[in-house]
Amino acid sequence: MLIKNGLVLNSNMLKFYENDVLIRDGKIIDIGKFDNLDEEIIDAKNDYVIPSFIDIHTHGAMGEDFLTVADENFDKLLKHYENHATKTIYATTVTAPHETIVSAVKRIAVAAKRNNKVKIEGIHVEGPYISTACPGCHMISEIRKPNLKELDDICEAADGLKLRITVAPEEEGAEEFIKEAVKRGINIGIGHSNADAETVKKAFSWGSNVMIHLFNAMSPLHHRKAGCVGIALASDVFTELIVDGKHVNPDVVALTFKVKGAKELVLITDSMQAASMPDGEYEIGGVKVTKENDMVKTKEGALAGSILNLLDAVKNLTNFTTASLAEAVVCASLNPAKVVGIDDVTGSIEVGKRADIAILDSNLSLKKLI
Repeated sequence: MLIKNGLVLNSNMLKFYENDVLIRDGKIIDIGKFDNLDEEIIDAKNDYVIPSFIDIHTHGAMGEDFLTVADENFDKLLKHYENHATKTIYATTVTAPHETIVSAVKRIAVAAKRNNKVKIEGIHVEGPYISTACPGCHMISEIRKPNLKELDDICEAADGLKLRITVAPEEEGAEEFIKEAVKRGINIGIGHSNADAETVKKAFSWGSNVMIHLFNAMSPLHHRKAGCVGIALASDVFTELIVDGKHVNPDVVALTFKVKGAKELVLITDSMQAASMPDGEYEIGGVKVTKENDMVKTKEGALAGSILNLLDAVKNLTNFTTASLAEAVVCASLNPAKVVGIDDVTGSIEVGKRADIAILDSNLSLKKLI
């Protein structure tokens, strides 16, 4: 396959260049100008050729939740991501009984081995090792201390699939848990945490490298108490952000981008089963929620995930901030790849990497997902 005449994103330079992209056997073979090649040609003149998006924090869509989705419904669920320029995901679970999480991990690991257009690259276990002081929409009764035996079970259930886990570092046993998980190659994010500044700093020194959905469900920034938010902004760590205009005020999104920039900001959706669905009643992790006015809330009024997709998140970032399209795309592709350590194989359009590519028209609508 040869993508010709497109505006191809160079993620390292943060610029678009008119180029052709040569693809063979699912990999990028060369980038430049080519003629007279016996290849299927896609004319991308005036179109943006970008790395497809990577959502490392998504609970579901299309009426399905990764915690409970049946085997036969994975295809329908994954189609949602395909429709929104997202080709790589970390299927995300929520706080639940241990047996329920292990069962979900097993089912996701089996689905990940299928030849899906959208690749389940890994599993994100968000909860139960979080703080009851910052539960968000998680079921408080099932929140518990970090547990190495449970970690063993989750690793076994994952059957070699990559893992990332959200942890509140102030909880008893968190230090041992984080250090052991990092030793096993598991990505650890700090989130749903009421930790003070010193504890957050320690957590990063233990091997954590990202703050989970910055501002939401964490100790806030105060001028005398930095909290999770202050340390995330002041440190050279990645920070997830839900840019739907609901979870974080657009002006605060602009401030965050000014501080973190395109090097450290990671766009996520935190989407749940109401994404791509009509208003109505849904649930997440057994908690009943309502979708109305483009928001999903518990009966107590807490936000319960989002209905966002990464294509809209990219557009919103360019509208809310000074971010260029190139910078916004990097925040949804190369940066999440770096967080979970897959940037050597995907996340940017470079020779030798997987041909995970999306073509957008001049209005930023998806034309084709390679």
